[in-house]
Amino acid sequence: MNDFKSVGIGYDYVMEHYKDARQLDYYTERTLKKGLSEAEKFFVNYYFEKTDDILDVGTGCGRFAIAAFEHGFTKMYGIDMNLRFIERAIEISNQNKYDIKFSHQNAERTTFKDRTFKSAIFTSGGFSQIPGNENKLTVLKEMYRIMKFGGIFILAVVDENLVREKYPAYSRMINEFRRSESWKANDFYDENDVYIYDGGYMHFATIQETKDLILRSGFELLCNVTAKDILKSNDPNSSNVSRFFILKK
Repeated sequence: MNDFKSVGIGYDYVMEHYKDARQLDYYTERTLKKGLSEAEKFFVNYYFEKTDDILDVGTGCGRFAIAAFEHGFTKMYGIDMNLRFIERAIEISNQNKYDIKFSHQNAERTTFKDRTFKSAIFTSGGFSQIPGNENKLTVLKEMYRIMKFGGIFILAVVDENLVREKYPAYSRMINEFRRSESWKANDFYDENDVYIYDGGYMHFATIQETKDLILRSGFELLCNVTAKDILKSNDPNSSNVSRFFILKK
C-alpha cells in the first residue's frame, strides 16, 4: 500500500473532505445513476479502442470505469486514494459481475509496470484537486511511464472562467478567498488554490499553466477543448466546468 502521508500537507485537506459519509453517498449515487457524460462518450469513442487496457485515474466509486465497461470497453482499471471509495467501486462492480480491476493507489506512484496502458483518463476534476504543481507534474510523469507509446491520456482540468460563467456564487467565493489571503493561512501553494464548498479544495489553473506542466511531463498535447467546443452546446449530463487536454505519449 502506498504511503499517502508522505506526499505533502496539501493532501490532508483533500482527503479530509472525502472522509465525510455524505461524499461516499454522493459518489455512489453518481456511479449508479450518472453514467458517461456526452463529452466523455465522444472522447472514448474517438480516441479509445474497445480492446484497450484503460486506466481510470481518480475513479472515486467507479463511475467512469463502470459506465465505460457498460459502453463496451471491457479492459477497465480504476485507482483512487480513497480506500472507502475503492471498496464501494468493487462492491458495485461485483454486484453486476463486471470484470473491472479496482485498486487503492496514489497516482503519483502506482504499482503498474512500464507501458501497461494504451489509454487513460483523469476526469471529474480530480487533477485540479492535486495540491501543488510539482505533485501534478509527478502524476503526469507517472502516467507517461505506465502508458504505451502512442497511447492517449485524456486529462480534465477545472476551468476558472467556466466556473465563473456558470456559477456566480462560486465566483464570489473565489474572490473572497483570494482577497482574504486564506490560501496563505491554510498552507496552500498559491492564490489559484481555493476552498469551494464544505472545505473542498480546488486549484484553478490557467490554460498556459497546464500546458507548461504537460510539456515538462513528456506528453505531446494534441488539443484542449471544452464540452461545448465539441458538442456545440452544453453537456446535459455534466457541470460543464472542465477543459479537456488530449495528450499522446
